[in-house]
Amino acid sequence: PGIPPSAQPGESDCKAIIDDEIVDYEGDCKRGFAHGKGRTLGEDYYEGDFKKGRPDGFGTYFWANGNVFRGNWDKGLKEGEGSLTMVRYNAPDSVLTGYWENDKYIGEGKKGPAYSVLRNMQVRRYRFQKINDIENAVEIRITRGANRWSGYQTFVMMGSPGVEYKTSNQMGFKEITYPFQGTISMTVPNQFNSSSYSVYFEYKINEPGRWILTLEV
Repeated sequence: PGIPPSAQPGESDCKAIIDDEIVDYEGDCKRGFAHGKGRTLGEDYYEGDFKKGRPDGFGTYFWANGNVFRGNWDKGLKEGEGSLTMVRYNAPDSVLTGYWENDKYIGEGKKGPAYSVLRNMQVRRYRFQKINDIENAVEIRITRGANRWSGYQTFVMMGSPGVEYKTSNQMGFKEITYPFQGTISMTVPNQFNSSSYSVYFEYKINEPGRWILTLEV
């Protein structure tokens, strides 16, 4: 059997997503959206790797004014190492080289912060504490009123890449390869036990070592 029409490279009705807008595109395609290698069409355009319609991987963005960004992308945003060349009239071009995180320049020679919180819903306080550089593990602690607490329900923790573990007094992930990204969700009663609410926490740790992540709910 042949390749289904939705997966044909370069199909004319294939689209890409740039800055949350649908734009014309030519190149590899999957299910009607850019997936693989290709380029968008227009005065401003991007060419390089795509995933699920958005720039993802390595690619170059060309602006109509002459500015150019070459580097790494993640879900349509500049992420990781890259260089931004900005055209200046009657003066040499300005080149900004270094690292980007979530589409923002964070500095030259930096690989980003040791950790970042991607989403926080109903966690009162959180703390990331690095214990050593020997083990690659993350221990999860849930607290209430500054004490260890286990009165939650429907607790789910996920993370990758790593191996989940639970013992009588510890839980978390071991054998981690960094960067490590994880999520924690649970249902907890309020302080008066009169109702419950959902808690969700998503995080990313970039720096190797043994960490303790404490969430106060």
